[in-house]
Amino acid sequence: MRRLVIALSGVGLLCGSLLLATAPIASAAPNYPPGQLMLSSSTCVITPGQPCSTTVSGAGCKAGASVSIDLHPPTVQLATVTADSSGKFTTTVTIPAGTTAGQYTITSTCTGANGKPLVLGAFFSLTSSVTPTTGTGGGGTPFTGSNVLLPISLGILLLGAGSVGIFYARRRPSTAAKD
Repeated sequence: MRRLVIALSGVGLLCGSLLLATAPIASAAPNYPPGQLMLSSSTCVITPGQPCSTTVSGAGCKAGASVSIDLHPPTVQLATVTADSSGKFTTTVTIPAGTTAGQYTITSTCTGANGKPLVLGAFFSLTSSVTPTTGTGGGGTPFTGSNVLLPISLGILLLGAGSVGIFYARRRPSTAAKD
């Protein structure tokens, strides 16, 4: 029986060690996306019947590529510009006067420096000067990693169970009161 407990404890220790060793390790954030899109302001206060403007800047396009800047939803083309020799662009866009308050995405579409299509986006919020709204002002950071809580928890549990099993299996039997 003692050998069985030691063997099972050893298997538990081995499995726990393997789970911990093979769990995905959080690394430095990858360069994702390969370019970037920036807005001079992520919020614009609109007055009914009046347009509002923001500056859109981006990088990561092929030198001299045509860049289409759009507002979503619905898709409304705001501007078309040309990327400079380093793949960067900057322009001021005007949000149309009839656009209602709400959450939007401004995107830029171009040929990336690697020759493949590149779409960059930034969240944009329109608030009305007449009826203020409370919003977050833009999304959050996308989840691009992996969930490591379960494998690490299982690994720690198996390591603990294996250690306890070996401890109790190697204990010397009590030699007290033998008749």
